[in-house]
Amino acid sequence: VRISHEAIRNHMAEHFDVKAEALRQYEQSQQQMDKLVEKKLNEIEMLDRVMATEFELHQATGAWLAELVKQRVRLPMALVALHEKTASELRQAIKQRAELLGDDPMSRLADGVATWAELVQAAADDG
Repeated sequence: VRISHEAIRNHMAEHFDVKAEALRQYEQSQQQMDKLVEKKLNEIEMLDRVMATEFELHQATGAWLAELVKQRVRLPMALVALHEKTASELRQAIKQRAELLGDDPMSRLADGVATWAELVQAAADDG
């Protein structure tokens, strides 16, 4: 049994509204993209707040430690640990933010590889 292209086209036109389905899928993808963008934006805003808080605390503990060093007083280990922890948390938040924005080393490497692959493909197409 052989079915012609014309018969398939007629069947699709009769039983399947391509334009309506394309519009539905487009709207669905737009909604998914909007949700993803909103989620990423919320995560970035949260990281910005965390970074601001950690930076303020790090600056305060640093100033306190500097004052204690000037006074030649024994440094409280809890304060030193807090200063180190705030620095670590700040670095981690900055790294996570860069990853969310696609500005981390791995994203840049992936972009470079994609560009290289496009150049190779273009050269192959020309040759």
